[in-house]
Amino acid sequence: MTAGRSRRSKKSTPHRMFPMAAPPELYDLHVHSTRSDGLRSVMELAHLASLCGLAGIAITDHDILPDPVMLADAGRARGVQMLPGIEISTVWNHRRLHLLGYGFETSSRTPLHELCDEVLAARHERWEKLIEGLRAKNVKLDDTALARLRHQGSPGRKHLARELVRLRRASSVRMAFDKYLSPLDADLSPIGIDLARAIQAIHDSGGVAVLAHPPTGMTVDEWRAISLLGLDGIETRFGKVANAHRRFLEDRSKEYGWVQTAGSDYHGDGTRNHLGLHSVDRLGLDDLLARKPQVV
Repeated sequence: MTAGRSRRSKKSTPHRMFPMAAPPELYDLHVHSTRSDGLRSVMELAHLASLCGLAGIAITDHDILPDPVMLADAGRARGVQMLPGIEISTVWNHRRLHLLGYGFETSSRTPLHELCDEVLAARHERWEKLIEGLRAKNVKLDDTALARLRHQGSPGRKHLARELVRLRRASSVRMAFDKYLSPLDADLSPIGIDLARAIQAIHDSGGVAVLAHPPTGMTVDEWRAISLLGLDGIETRFGKVANAHRRFLEDRSKEYGWVQTAGSDYHGDGTRNHLGLHSVDRLGLDDLLARKPQVV
């Protein structure tokens, strides 16, 4: 009879324990609420940011300053940092450019408040002209819905596009723009403050100025001219930015000493966009805010 092989007992080796690195604190620096053309309130955005694991978000509504008390309350309720921001409509060298502002004074009236009052007045006037144009095309609009949107804060074209979808005059926001709003838009003067003036107003209010989603097609001379206006940073990661354009913007930021920022430009209704899609870490945020001017 053949004896069976005896199994050697293997000594169990204890697993080495390595300290787990804490996840980075991430901040989405370009988010819109219902005070402009976003679909979620500030409190809803704070809740969503918490669910997404973000440390904080910046509320950057179009041409309207945030309510600091509302931001603070939402942040405390959801355990996230709600940063005051703004996205200003500007015009420079016959281009429509958007300028983001962060870190500005919120406890008192500043030059930024005065600038926003001016741009908002122009925004409301232009919005009424778009409504007149739609009615001239025999588009019947809901007066109750329009009254609600007028008093929402910062009405814009996207509000009207969504309303056209709701009224079944268009199957999508994109179609509403293509069929109705873009042709009307071409006949109206663009909303916007001079870019240099907007940068100065942000600086005079204690904040930092960042060029939002810079467009393609700007010449070397245009970038050189913009570099003289006092920008603090540019967005290099946003929305659907192509890799080649992102690399180009990264090169411009290094060339001119700008901070690189990132944001989702979240509105709540983009199928390929979500909160936190693009973000910066705490060091990136600190680097940006370190450029705040000393306002006397």
